[in-house]
Amino acid sequence: MALHMVTCPQCQTRLRADQPIASGMKLNCPDCNKSFTVPSTPDPLPDGNRFTAPAFIIAVSVAVILGASIILAAAILGRPAVPADNATVVPSAIEQQKIDDARKTLDNDRRQVETQKRVLDHARLVVRGEKALREEKYAEAEEVFTQAQELIPGDAESLRGLVAARTALASAKKGNDDEHKRQAEVDRLLADATKARADKQFAQAVRLLESARAILPTSRPVLDALTSAQAALDADQTQQKTLADYRKLMTTAKAALIAEQFIDAVRDYQAALRLMPDDLEAQQGVKLAEGKLAGAANQAKRQVAFDNLLDRARKSQGAARYLDAIAALETALRLTPEEREATRLLRTAKDSLKQAKTKNGKLLVVAEDALRLGRLEEARQSSDEAVKNWAEDTRAEKVLRTAERLIETTRTVQAAYLRYMQQGALASASGRHADAVVAYAEAVRLVPTDAEAIRLLRNARLAVDRTVKAGLDYDRLIKVGAAALSRKAYVEAIRAFRDALRIVPDDTVASDGLSQARYGKAMTDGQAALRLKRRGDAVRAFEAALVEKPDDFQASAGLRQAKLLR
Repeated sequence: MALHMVTCPQCQTRLRADQPIASGMKLNCPDCNKSFTVPSTPDPLPDGNRFTAPAFIIAVSVAVILGASIILAAAILGRPAVPADNATVVPSAIEQQKIDDARKTLDNDRRQVETQKRVLDHARLVVRGEKALREEKYAEAEEVFTQAQELIPGDAESLRGLVAARTALASAKKGNDDEHKRQAEVDRLLADATKARADKQFAQAVRLLESARAILPTSRPVLDALTSAQAALDADQTQQKTLADYRKLMTTAKAALIAEQFIDAVRDYQAALRLMPDDLEAQQGVKLAEGKLAGAANQAKRQVAFDNLLDRARKSQGAARYLDAIAALETALRLTPEEREATRLLRTAKDSLKQAKTKNGKLLVVAEDALRLGRLEEARQSSDEAVKNWAEDTRAEKVLRTAERLIETTRTVQAAYLRYMQQGALASASGRHADAVVAYAEAVRLVPTDAEAIRLLRNARLAVDRTVKAGLDYDRLIKVGAAALSRKAYVEAIRAFRDALRIVPDDTVASDGLSQARYGKAMTDGQAALRLKRRGDAVRAFEAALVEKPDDFQASAGLRQAKLLR
């Protein structure tokens, strides 16, 4: 029997049958599950392509199991189609059963293939997810494990991976949030430290940067800023003292807190906070110590603490330490709110502080103007009065220290000035004009406006210039004398060496040269007189030669010859 074929108009799958397919027959495509009407009778296939219904069913099953892309249609079995009358083919009960069984087998096989595909895809996703976890790609791992759960819901392996990915993401987010908070705090501290440096509060800048370094120990901007601020602090003794006082107060406050001496701890923390107003550690220390103080075990201890705070406030008030008094009274009122005496003392302390600030403002204007004008004693007196008026006024204390330091410096400068002036005078008197220049220059450096020191320095420099010029002339004359000696031009040599001795008296080089020139001239004159038989001239010449060189053989011999002349 010839095998026939028709193409599904929806999915283009080619359907085959061993019965002729009549035009107008209703068919159902097993691939796209769409029904369609056969448009025309298809051409029969060659006999070699025939196969039986059971073989066709087996082929379809194998194709589905192997995942082939070509879908074989179910065989159309039954009676011959009605020719060209558009009648529907009705299979027999046995044929219909075979078709239904084939479809069930196909459906089961298809489900098995889909299940196996899901298992394989799930396994691949789990492997990918575990790799992403190892590489700390937590977002990718979460996405992959979620897909795996969608393939096999409730699978323990992919569920564990999903939980691990989400936990890691949460930890990373928390870590990032903490890192952002730390960075924000460091940025704030850096900004505050920059402002403190601009205000020349180097101690506060160093303290802020030390706090920033504690948060981010390896931050290069923090370390560089700290190094720079520390260098500025090292050059400022006042700020060094401020930082040293702050650290000392913090140490004693912590020791008092450990010893449960909470009042002393509160006092020292508050004092440290006044030195470093924005210091977080000091602020926390005040809160901690006050909390410990407020949590005293019984009323008796609280009353003792309250009385001690009031006593401290009264002493501070008497010593013009109004900020300390206010701090002690505020702490006392936190222990016993609205206590009348403490409230009254607090009001008094605040009024006293206000008056002290007003008075100190006027005193310090006077003191700072006096400093600028060089009236140091006036500046010291005004700033000292300001310190006594309000002992905690750091501005007054700074001006006072500046005035006292300048006064001491002035005294030191004056003593040094007098010493240098004396050294210059002695050097000038002894002809050491270069030393005199050095001494007078130091005196002028110390007191640039001193007219006498300026005059003496100018004179010493002129003397040095003359000495330098004379030295040049001396060198020239020595050279002239030596050259004349070598030519036996003794008169010229005598003149040159004599002029050199006028410049540098007692100079051995010039003295020796002059002696040799005189000896040479005397010997020459003596020999000439001998030749001319002028006895007197010859005797005088040889005697002159012996003056320059006693016991000289030639001069002695010449003198004897001269005396023998008649």
